[in-house]
Amino acid sequence: MPTPPDEVDGHADETTADVHATNSAWRRRVPTQSTAVDWLIPTLVAVALLGPALRPGVIFNLDLILTPDLDTPSGFWGLGPELPRRLPLWLPISWLSSIIPATVTGKALMVAAFVVPWVGMARLTSRMSSPSRSVGRLASHAAGALYSLSPFILTRAAVGHFNVTVPHAVLPWVLPILIRPGRRPSSTFLACFAMGFAGHSGGSLAIAVVVVAIVCGRRERSFRALLVAASAQATWLVPGLAVLAANPIHMASGNAFPTAAAGLLGFARLSAGGGFWNAYFQIGSTGAVVAGCGAMLVALGIVGTRSISKEFRVPLVALGVLGWFVAAGSAIPKVDTALFWINDNVLGGVWREGHRVLTLHLLWLAPAAAVGGNSIYVWCLARRRWTLAAGPAAIMPLAIAALLAAPALWGLGGQVSAHRLPATWSLARAAIESHPGTVLALPWYQYFNLTIDDSPVRRVLNPLPLYLGGDVLSSSDNGLQKDVREYGDPRENTADALVAQLARGDQISGGLAELGVRWVMALNVIGIDDYDALAGDVGLEPVVDADGVSLYRVIAWPGAAVNVDGDPVSVSSTGPALATLDSTDSVIWARAGSDGWRRGWQEATITSSGLVGLAGGDGPVWNVATIPALLGQIVPTVVVVVVLFRRRKSG
Repeated sequence: MPTPPDEVDGHADETTADVHATNSAWRRRVPTQSTAVDWLIPTLVAVALLGPALRPGVIFNLDLILTPDLDTPSGFWGLGPELPRRLPLWLPISWLSSIIPATVTGKALMVAAFVVPWVGMARLTSRMSSPSRSVGRLASHAAGALYSLSPFILTRAAVGHFNVTVPHAVLPWVLPILIRPGRRPSSTFLACFAMGFAGHSGGSLAIAVVVVAIVCGRRERSFRALLVAASAQATWLVPGLAVLAANPIHMASGNAFPTAAAGLLGFARLSAGGGFWNAYFQIGSTGAVVAGCGAMLVALGIVGTRSISKEFRVPLVALGVLGWFVAAGSAIPKVDTALFWINDNVLGGVWREGHRVLTLHLLWLAPAAAVGGNSIYVWCLARRRWTLAAGPAAIMPLAIAALLAAPALWGLGGQVSAHRLPATWSLARAAIESHPGTVLALPWYQYFNLTIDDSPVRRVLNPLPLYLGGDVLSSSDNGLQKDVREYGDPRENTADALVAQLARGDQISGGLAELGVRWVMALNVIGIDDYDALAGDVGLEPVVDADGVSLYRVIAWPGAAVNVDGDPVSVSSTGPALATLDSTDSVIWARAGSDGWRRGWQEATITSSGLVGLAGGDGPVWNVATIPALLGQIVPTVVVVVVLFRRRKSG
């Protein structure tokens, strides 16, 4: 049955033929089940975007560190010194890395980060459009392209922010559940668990969506809905709190990551996916064309909002406004101060980079702009004088998406490409694995410029902690603010002093031995000349020195633990958080000190150099934070399995 003319555009003068033409050509609803073509198109686009990144090899670019083998993140056990920002997403990837290299699963995840949100948003757009103004495949896929190919997501994918791209991909699929969170608590738990699977960014967004849905939508079982949404975040929240409570972490505050938006053009570029705090990594130009695209998308979104069904309309608009305001707030004088204070003192730094919340803005903007283009198409088609404008109006949202994504073709704007590591990397890793011990990673910077063979020079997070695994002592000062210690490793202060001595040409092997360091691995980058004294240190034995890699063994390394007389003590580890010692004396253990360690029931201390000081006794060495950390991850996961099993059994 054709839609009545007055429901199409508010005018009763259009002909029945016009209405039939509109319905048949553009207003067929997307089926509930997506076709193979619906998945194939974004997959081909994702391959074209990633290009050289999909070749065999590692990928290094800012926070994107994909290496073949990964240890279980220490945060899984409630251990520091780094906050567990990779939980629980990287657990299965780490566990599988002995079978499937993490470079393979990581790249598959990068492809999925474009394909899954595209298809999810296309389906959601069809579902959200009101029955009288339903949209066809063109508008639905335009929404998917706008949402998944926004420079916001392209940039985050290029710099390795899986904790942003993964929940961004999940959100369109779970929004119909979260928009009425009190209707079915078990479904809400599953949806919020999925949103928080990549960590705090997605988990906090899930809670924000639930709050907005309660305030702007149906307030059924509101308290229960909030409780369910919050409890589903235990997988990252509990380990994070455990690590934060036990380690002296001093993170950079929000004003180190202000959104890059200045003036009206800058704010308009936010809607076009711009505004990443480090303009060097922002994909897409920052000119007036991008700002114009952002303004056009907002205009189309305003037009299309009225065609979104009532169930979604108000919450979606509220989320769009919230996402834009949080992202833009750090670029607005006085507002930024208030937002930074709220985040640092109330939210605990969860949204310290407000630009990440732009996902909520795109959640409204992408479908609303696509539906807006479809609405203008219908309006033009019903009026003879505007008929020629109907086609351009219909394809405008998709054309804007293509225009904004074009700079990312083939390697995300040239930022990502896979390269084979020189053999010396694996030789160094093999030497360390055969004789485990703490590794001092040089250069002593958290981020530095690195090139591998003929690859471009890229600014990267020190890759050695992830590449080597085990206990790697590296700098966690990101250089953006004073006295930053993102990892909270108390050994860093001692290492700072040793590196300063090294830069002066002094020998530091004795100090390294006292710090429990067994290996020193240095990458040949700009500034490595500061460490030339390593080669002349008689207390260091060169093991690898070629192709940009230098590995030294500390000859006087006393062992993993020593007693009060400095004699080595054998340590038998049952796991990262449980060990036994073959001595009942007081022992200094060459691990990063924290407040969570115990020997039996006696609390450990932190030595002046930052190591674990264990009192005498014969009890096992364990970490009290491990218990809540494991429970916080296991219990929600069991709940998810039980809910899914019951549904499958009843269905």
